[in-house]
Amino acid sequence: MTMHQDNLPPLQDPAFQEMMDLFKEKNYWQRLQQIVNGIGKPKDSREYKIAQTELQRQAAPLLAIALPAICVAMLAIFANAKVGQERVIETEIMDVQEIEDLQEIIDREVLPDDIQPQDIVFTPDIAMSTPAPSPTTDGPMSPQPAAFDAVMQVRSPVILRNIFGSTRSAGTRGQLITSGGGNAATETAVMRALRWLKTKQQPDGSWPRNKSAMTALAILCYLAHGEKPGSSEEFGDNVQRGIEYLLKSQPSNGQWRGNYEHYIVTYALSEAYGMTMNPNVKSAVDRAVKLIIDGQHVTGGWDYGLKPGDRDDTSVMGWAAQALKAAMMADFYSDPEALLRASKLS
Repeated sequence: MTMHQDNLPPLQDPAFQEMMDLFKEKNYWQRLQQIVNGIGKPKDSREYKIAQTELQRQAAPLLAIALPAICVAMLAIFANAKVGQERVIETEIMDVQEIEDLQEIIDREVLPDDIQPQDIVFTPDIAMSTPAPSPTTDGPMSPQPAAFDAVMQVRSPVILRNIFGSTRSAGTRGQLITSGGGNAATETAVMRALRWLKTKQQPDGSWPRNKSAMTALAILCYLAHGEKPGSSEEFGDNVQRGIEYLLKSQPSNGQWRGNYEHYIVTYALSEAYGMTMNPNVKSAVDRAVKLIIDGQHVTGGWDYGLKPGDRDDTSVMGWAAQALKAAMMADFYSDPEALLRASKLS
């Protein structure tokens, strides 16, 4: 049995030889050869996968050698570049210029201090005329003063800046139009609407139907576009007559009648005072704001026509809150702390 086994030929199975080759340690050059041979093979082949594995194994030692070598080379290049630059100092020889001798200073004569002023007689050649005093009458004075325009703009060296500054000027309005998505077409539509409102204004300065509320809403449209008396050539007169109507329509107790009228008119006149700073407007709207504050419920709301009680109406509360906000921005109310409390409560 032993002799029979000694005479057996060695195994020539290819799979067995391939397996045995795996246990053999390849040198560095053999690994490089595997990378070169397998990198061009199809990606799903065994040679390509072995090449990828060997490439990953060789990346670390290659980088460990290459990176320090590159750093050393860069340092050597920079060091040689700095050493090679020599500082060159240039010198320039300048000729000495001779300075001329200074001239002798001449003493000037000092004028005496005791100069006496001379009397000068002035005789005008043109006769001076004084205006004759206006004649006076001995008749009785009228107890009723002449009518005057309460919101007429008068030229004065004192300029009252409006509360809103230049936020409603033509230039600022143009910037806001473009930033808000508007354009020339939207501005044209606004101008057409304002001109249509102008045609609907009544001779007494109001707008029809619910006159106080409609007039206040029309005034708000013009003011929002920056139109105000004395500065708008096209709509200034309409705004002036509208404000004048609102002032004349205020009842003696200060409250405009109706469910919404008082809140809307107060809102419009607060905006008008903020832009015109007219004291007549301030006097009327100050009374109107006080009525809104006094008519506020303990819950913070309001009812139709400033009715007392515990019923709060949301639609009325919106106009009341807007009126208080406009009054705060215009900064005219005589009791700002009460105005602030009412605004916060609303």
